[in-house]
Amino acid sequence: VTNPRASENKLNAKVGLGLEYKLSEALARERARVRNLTVAVREVGDQVLFMHRLQPVEVMMHRGDKLPLVAHDAPMLEVVLEMTRKSFGIAGVVKGDELVGVITDGDLRRHSEGLFSLMARDVSTPAPKVVPEGTLCGDALAMLQEYRITALFVTAHDAPKRPVGLVHIHDF
Repeated sequence: VTNPRASENKLNAKVGLGLEYKLSEALARERARVRNLTVAVREVGDQVLFMHRLQPVEVMMHRGDKLPLVAHDAPMLEVVLEMTRKSFGIAGVVKGDELVGVITDGDLRRHSEGLFSLMARDVSTPAPKVVPEGTLCGDALAMLQEYRITALFVTAHDAPKRPVGLVHIHDF
């Protein structure tokens, strides 16, 4: 004996998924339009894959005055203010023009005891994960997911330790 409700529920679920895909497609297209990204679309079964991840990180990275950078000898109050102003949850620690570490919101919590008596170099995590200019957005996203981090600094081709940009998980 078949349940007539079961086939009705399957149909409703399929229609719901179709609408969900259409909505996510429309949202992705609008986000790409606002960011001036070229979007290539490929359909695989019922799913639509957006190929903006095949573009280099330069198309979506934050740069210039938007980069949260602090000197290695900066007091932690300055670091916290910079992180608050830039709102990425991270600050790159530089010595000269080289990225020597990063400080995240998590680092602030871990060092909360006496935080404002410390300098950036005392709190920073050395050898941060970075990607060079030209890295595909999809590869940068895969790295963020693999290391379970929310941001990556983009470094210059000619100077692999010089930060030129930042990509954040929310950019994808």
